[in-house]
Amino acid sequence: MASETTRIEVLDQYRSISKKLKRTFFKKPNENEALESYVDLAREWENLELPAYAGLSWHAAAKCENALGNSVGEITNLLRSARSYAKEELNNLQTGCVSQGWDTVQASLSSYLSAISKYKKDSPQAVALNLEVANFLQMIGKGDSAGNFLNSALEHCVNGELLKIHCLNLLATNSIKTGDYVAALESFTEMHNILQTLPNNGEKAQLHMECEINRVLLLLILKPPLQKLTSDLTQVLERYTWGDKNDESIKDCLMSEYVFILLESLVTTCQSADTSCLNDLEMKLWPLLNKNQRDLLRILVQIYYP
Repeated sequence: MASETTRIEVLDQYRSISKKLKRTFFKKPNENEALESYVDLAREWENLELPAYAGLSWHAAAKCENALGNSVGEITNLLRSARSYAKEELNNLQTGCVSQGWDTVQASLSSYLSAISKYKKDSPQAVALNLEVANFLQMIGKGDSAGNFLNSALEHCVNGELLKIHCLNLLATNSIKTGDYVAALESFTEMHNILQTLPNNGEKAQLHMECEINRVLLLLILKPPLQKLTSDLTQVLERYTWGDKNDESIKDCLMSEYVFILLESLVTTCQSADTSCLNDLEMKLWPLLNKNQRDLLRILVQIYYP
């Protein structure tokens, strides 16, 4: 780690470069020279393990690239800035320190958003960057804010159904973690609708099964009045209420008879007055579920059998 003296010396270099960039009446600033100086300074700060200061310099370098009309260089340095600020925030969380003089989360998001704005709406790079920001926000415990970037990633998924399904799955997972079960159900339902349009294969069947189980669990947790459910969601519960294992959705996801019977038992138990067998059902279902589904099942059991 850099000493306080070294930190001040390098910060003085930054101020000196910035001062040279100020336009005067007689002289136009030399953007190329400043760009090179900011890049060198950013790398020096990285070597000194001062990522927040590196982020400051990378952002200044991005402004120089913008002035020079180099959009690729501008985006590259904006992302270096964003990731440097993010690194500082993650380091602070690990060590229990606080940001030194500025909000590194906001600084990181500002650089990320500036970079994302340079891409077209249907750009896969914009999708990837929104997902990167969402992951960073989840890592620092800001799941609600992460949801905004996951929704933004979805908006950029103009083409590519599988990419849209991937984003919806991440959005649903985030909604479960933040306790927004209505939003999670909406995301899984949208996934289900997209899957219905795709040709049958093993990957589709697996995704369809995960989606089906998640929707069953979420409906049991939410307990919405039947009259407020769409016909599609009403049919989800009816499949297991009436034991219709020949339903097309069950066939599409290649659900085994054992899993179907367990879900049927779960639905009928939650709809009855006697929920004493819920713990036994939980034990049987547990090894068959993924992490999201296990979290939902635990919540469900706590609601019906506290």
